[in-house]
Amino acid sequence: MSDRRPGDQEEALLSAYVDGELSAAEAQQVARRLEEDADARRTVAELRRLKELTNRLQIKEPPAEEWERFWQGHYNRLERSLGWILLAAGLLLVGGWGAFSLLRSLWSDASVPPSLRWGVTAAVAGLTVLLISVFRERRHRRKTTRYKDVVR
Repeated sequence: MSDRRPGDQEEALLSAYVDGELSAAEAQQVARRLEEDADARRTVAELRRLKELTNRLQIKEPPAEEWERFWQGHYNRLERSLGWILLAAGLLLVGGWGAFSLLRSLWSDASVPPSLRWGVTAAVAGLTVLLISVFRERRHRRKTTRYKDVVR
């Protein structure tokens, strides 16, 4: 084998070798490769050092006060989220009813100029499209953010 730095796929195979996740045949194949390839041997040595370091890490249990503060903040966020959802739903219902009533009264009143009817209708339709667009974008961003599992 050539004396080159292993690629991602090769490094994954070497990592599986270090972790003991390969079948006997695969492990023998990697062992033969390690005899021939100095870069692969260096990579395995680095992976073993990394594994040794991470195995020594211990998770420190937070004190009871920290857990209490966490759960209190969690409940506050739940309550506020529910409050915002209910407020938004109420405003959407009232705003929708108001917009519908406005459009109905404009279109049923013959004394209102057609340009005003169409202008108000376009404004209501534009506002509706913008609100839907913002909602969809926020929903999409929440699902695809790389940082959603990061805890501060």
